[in-house]
Amino acid sequence: MAGKLGKGGQKGRSGRKSKAEEMGLQQLLDECWTLDERKECVRKLSVRASKGDLESIKLLLAYTYGKPVDRKEITGPDGGAVPIRIIEVRGPQEQKQ
Repeated sequence: MAGKLGKGGQKGRSGRKSKAEEMGLQQLLDECWTLDERKECVRKLSVRASKGDLESIKLLLAYTYGKPVDRKEITGPDGGAVPIRIIEVRGPQEQKQ
């Protein structure tokens, strides 16, 4: 096509399928675990959360609103800057000299 760059596939359809999709895991779950059983499981989880079970609360919040970003601050010794060591990489031809 004129004006089209590259060989990109259709949006949302390019790339490899997930392992779960390749193995038919979702279909298997749909066959083995009914919608009513799933609702009962979530109901039990919400009852536990209402009684103060922290793990249940975390799980419900993570699936309802998304897991918060886990930020990590990395510092060097005594809270200072992280020391950086630069290593020069040489190819096979340069190493023989």
